[in-house]
Amino acid sequence: MILINFIGIALLLVGLGIPAMASSALHLSHEASLVVTGVLLVAMDVTWRLIQRGENSWRAALALPKQGGSIFFLPVWLWGGWWIGLGMYRLVFASQSS
Repeated sequence: MILINFIGIALLLVGLGIPAMASSALHLSHEASLVVTGVLLVAMDVTWRLIQRGENSWRAALALPKQGGSIFFLPVWLWGGWWIGLGMYRLVFASQSS
């Protein structure tokens, strides 16, 4: 099993760097930045996996660690989904508590 691979590191750096620069330039909230980061990570990793899938089915390509980015045994698209969920949760419930 792959703990972290270079594709995962590159996707994570780009996926965190672009929204960080955009959020400071556009004055986005932290929660909106989390959602943008998640969407970007999911889009980049799924695209990479589907392009590199070779003989594998698309379902196997999404799950196999060698097909795309992997961080701590989890595919990068799963981390992106977690960030989307966290950002959406904070957008909804942080605005209610204010």
